[in-house]
Amino acid sequence: MSTNQMAFSINASTLTKAISNVIGVINKTAISEYLSCVKLSIKDGQLVIEATNMDCVIHSWVDTVSNPKDGAICVDAYSLFEIIKKLPKDKNVDFSMENNETNLSYLNIQSGKSKFELATLDAENYPDTLVTIKDQTVKMEITDLLLLVDKTKPCIYLNETRYNINGMLLNFDKENNQILGIATDGHRLAYSFVSNTGISQSQKVTIPRKIVLELKKILDSEEGEVEIDISSSKVTFNFKNSSLTTKLIDAVFPDYERVIPKDYSDYFSVNTKNFLNAIDRVSSIYSNGTSEIGVRLNVSKDAVKITSTKDINRSFDELIATFTKDEEMQIMCNFSYIKEILALIDSNDVNFFVKDSNFPMIVKDVDNASFFYVLMPMKI
Repeated sequence: MSTNQMAFSINASTLTKAISNVIGVINKTAISEYLSCVKLSIKDGQLVIEATNMDCVIHSWVDTVSNPKDGAICVDAYSLFEIIKKLPKDKNVDFSMENNETNLSYLNIQSGKSKFELATLDAENYPDTLVTIKDQTVKMEITDLLLLVDKTKPCIYLNETRYNINGMLLNFDKENNQILGIATDGHRLAYSFVSNTGISQSQKVTIPRKIVLELKKILDSEEGEVEIDISSSKVTFNFKNSSLTTKLIDAVFPDYERVIPKDYSDYFSVNTKNFLNAIDRVSSIYSNGTSEIGVRLNVSKDAVKITSTKDINRSFDELIATFTKDEEMQIMCNFSYIKEILALIDSNDVNFFVKDSNFPMIVKDVDNASFFYVLMPMKI
């Protein structure tokens, strides 16, 4: 078969990067042997690497191959990846095909004196690629999409039991010329947005959490623009050197606007790094694996006191702060949630907009208004 004549040579570091962009979508315990494989294709001097789990497909392509011969094969993804990432990064790796005495096809991999032979599967039987029948295509800067992902990803609900919030909402808002990134776990909400004038129709899509993590890896390795093909059931992110197509969460994301307070004017301001470190110190007495315990914040005109709760041990800390209210306020919040939110703040100082101890807090970066967080209080 002509597909068994595939051959090429490529830098080990380049190939490691390309495989790492696709391999996360592969399930190690997949029932189908094809779903444990990556598909390698050479056509017109270009290497294309494809991986899928039937709900998502990722392509990565490399133009810097030498001695190419057209063809396509499937090979176990993790076996290939473990081999390539352990080879010298500055050396080339040679790939070729051969049949053994039992007429089985093997992929020969050679770098210097190291040689490997991996059994292959016929590429013609590889699952069909997901295709997005798009309603619209929106272009945006990769840095803009990266901001939406980075600022919302930590607030995605981790458990698939609440399917509708086990992902990140992308809201393409034509009326306001904005793309919003929203995530919530029921205890906190992340809200981020970027301006975009290329939206042809308002549309909302929810991307599964596992795919958001894979998208983040690709965003970190790409530059320039991304073209997003959007439909009601799928979305495709097209980059310069890769693409990701995924099915969307088929459930309605909650009305997040209802939980965002609209009438807050009072706030306390504190140094971001110092506040994060202080909460980290106070919570260090809690047992490992404990995440549902709060810290008590006593906010006054010029200070915030942090006190541990619900533990046989006790800890305290105090920081300089400014508060717009004259009377003191006491707030209880989950120490883990507030630490994660503070780690996402880029400015030197952070503002906490408050009403009273029973209402949510709004956490805002002092220098960047394009994202904020809503944090629910705990009962005192």
